[in-house]
This record gives sequence, C-alpha cells and structure tokens, in this order.
Amino acid sequence: VVAIEPGSVLAPGFWLSFGGVAVILFIASARGGGADWWRWGRTHLLVAIGLAPLSLAWFAQTSLVAPLANLIAVPWVSAFVVPWVLMGVVLGMVGGPLATLADWALRESESMLAGLWPLLEWLGQWEWAAWQPIFAGHLALWALGLAFVLFAAPRGWPGRWLVIPLLVPVFWPARVPTPPSGGFELTVLDVGQGLSAVVRTANHTLLYDTGPSYAGGFDAGARIVLPYLRSQAIDTLDMLLISHGDNDHRGGLEGVLSGLGARRLITGEPARVPGAAPCHAGMGWTWDGVRFRVLGPKPGQGTAGNDASCVLRIETASDALILTADLESSGEDYLLAEQAEYLPAGVLQIPHHGSASSSQPAFVTAVRPRIGIVTAGYRNVFRLPREDVLMRYRGQGTNIRDTRFDGALRVNFPPDRLAEVTYAQRVDGRRLWTPQ
Repeated sequence: VVAIEPGSVLAPGFWLSFGGVAVILFIASARGGGADWWRWGRTHLLVAIGLAPLSLAWFAQTSLVAPLANLIAVPWVSAFVVPWVLMGVVLGMVGGPLATLADWALRESESMLAGLWPLLEWLGQWEWAAWQPIFAGHLALWALGLAFVLFAAPRGWPGRWLVIPLLVPVFWPARVPTPPSGGFELTVLDVGQGLSAVVRTANHTLLYDTGPSYAGGFDAGARIVLPYLRSQAIDTLDMLLISHGDNDHRGGLEGVLSGLGARRLITGEPARVPGAAPCHAGMGWTWDGVRFRVLGPKPGQGTAGNDASCVLRIETASDALILTADLESSGEDYLLAEQAEYLPAGVLQIPHHGSASSSQPAFVTAVRPRIGIVTAGYRNVFRLPREDVLMRYRGQGTNIRDTRFDGALRVNFPPDRLAEVTYAQRVDGRRLWTPQ
C-alpha cells in the first residue's frame, strides 16, 4: 500500500485498518478458552479497545458502541454485501453479456449496505455513543496502548499488574492553564469560510460564533469547535455569542450545544437564532478584570443581515480587541458616528472576511490595529480577502494574520503588555511535508 500510495500513511484509515489487523493478530496469539460466542464477542471488544488510542489521536474521541455495531455489521456485511461485491467484480471482469448481471450484483450489494446504515446511524446518535476525554497529552495515548497490550496478553506475561497504573494518565487530565486576572486569551479556530473564536479570562469563557455547517454532513461546531473546547476542559460556556444568523457564523450552534451548555446565548439577529436574547450597543460586563463592551448594532434599529452583527470590544488595561463578524460599511458608519471613542484597538478581526463591502478607509484609520485577523477558507469561492482591502490595513502598519495560511491562531492579551500572537497552527505546528 505504501509503495503504491506513499501519502496513505497520513490518512486515519491507513492506521485504523492496519492497526485493526495487528490487534486481531495479537488477540489470536493470546486467545484463551471459552465458548465460541464468548471468543467472538471478546474479539470485537478487544479490537475496539485496542484501536482506542489511534481513534483518540486522530479524532479526540473513541466510540463506545463500536463493539455492538461490529457484532451486527460484520456478519451482515460478510453474508449479504461481500458476496454480491465479489460476484459483481468477477462478472465485470468477464464482461460481455455478463456485464448487466455484474451491474445488478453491485446494486444488490449497495441495497444490502443501505439496509444496515439506519441501524448504525441510530447507534451513533446515542448520548453515550462516544467518549471524549481530556488527555494529559500523547503520554496518555502511549500509556493506554501499553495497558491494552498487557490486558490482552496471554496469561503469564510479566507486568500485567501495570494495567491499572497505566490508565491513570487517561483518567487524570492535565490542568489547562488559564490567563491571569486582568488578561485574556483569544483563540481563532480554523473553521474554513466562517468564524469561530474562543475568549478565555481567568475564570470565564465566551464563544463568539460557531462556524458553518453543510448539508453534506460537515458541522464545524461538532467537528472543530466542540473538540477544542473539550480539550481545554470547558464543559460550560459562560456566554455563547452568535454575531448574526448567517450559516458561516451560526451553522455549528446545534453541534456545540449538543456537547456542552451555555449559561447565556445572545445574538444580533434573534429572529434567526431561536432562544437567543438580543445583542445591542450599550451592553457590557466585566470578567476577572477584563472589560467587555458591545458596540453594535444600534438598539431598536431592527437591522438584519451582515450589519446586524454583534460587534464586541474586549479590553485590558493595556490593549483591546474588536470582533466584528460580517459588519459592512453601513454598520461601520454607525460605529464611526456613535462609538468612535471605542474604535482604537490593537487587534481587529477584519470585517466580513476582508470583503470590498467592509473596511472603508475611515474605519481602518479609526481602528488602526497592529494585528488584523482574517478568517477565510482556503481558495474560497468568494475570493476573499480582497487584496485592495488588505492594502488599506498594511498602509496603517497592520500585521495581517490569515487563517487560510496560519490555521488556528492564539493571541495572548497580558494585563500589563500589548497583545501578541503566540501560536499559529500551520506555522508553529508545521510538518515536514507541509509546503513552505
């Protein structure tokens, strides 16, 4: 496989497939006695446990229903899917008048597989279908793997008593550091063409937008935002702020809320975000010495669409951040007229992914950020950000950071110093095979 397709070693399926075979071979070598049904069920259970470290490494979760699903799926596929596939392949190779029969056989295999799928989906929807622990790091994965080897090993293997101690790192998560009082940390997640940002103070967490979801099944809230929050030991949000109702900003909302709670949900477009309270200029609060101030939209204005975006200013004693979501020129006009004193900020999330409908010269001059953050999808169909828009910021001395090239970004706002970017996923986490 590697000789034909070297890049396969970067795919989860490669490691799970060969890892599964390795686990089965190891189990077979250590197989004990017992009834056939017990050995069969034990194999499925041990395969699920043995693949847990790989699953956790790739997906930050592992399935708890996999043994049950495999008990049903493996016999079904073996009896009703594989024979039709083999028949279709053989008849297709013969060709000629048998090609029609081959097509029929392959269609039968597809229908057999389709009959199994609803059951697997039902199992996957169980509340406890997956386990998403908070690990101390890769050490815990290695410890879990070694614990499995000792657990599944034949009787008489030395060191089997170490299984329990080796599980301690798995169930004893590392303490996640938080910012000091008076400071905060911004993490802009890479959700493609959309926005999701996490703001953490010493004792509070705010999630600003949840990224997109698509009909094909991808949900940034469930696939990106929620796993990140869990990795940071966050099980409840103090505030979930949905800037406005567009899919690329609120599409992942249900995915996030499926895995954790939010004490408060607000938005600039309550009509498009059920259950959310209005977000409008004049709102404000203080967490751990950090001031949060909503600059827009104007209360009672009834604004809809991009200019309904809830604009949030977050400030320490030394610096400030402004999150603008999809704000456009008319919304910027309101800020320039009514909130001008609060516009200067060291860090700005550049409005509307750097589109031509935003970042008018007067607004850029008023904010004059040192750091401008663009959230956009790589090679997005909108061709954002616009280069002429970025040039306006560069003309003010702004350092542009772009999730298309940087990936997820972390910006630290100390209580007594200017903010700085402390982590860029595709720069600091670059692999040997990543293009420069």
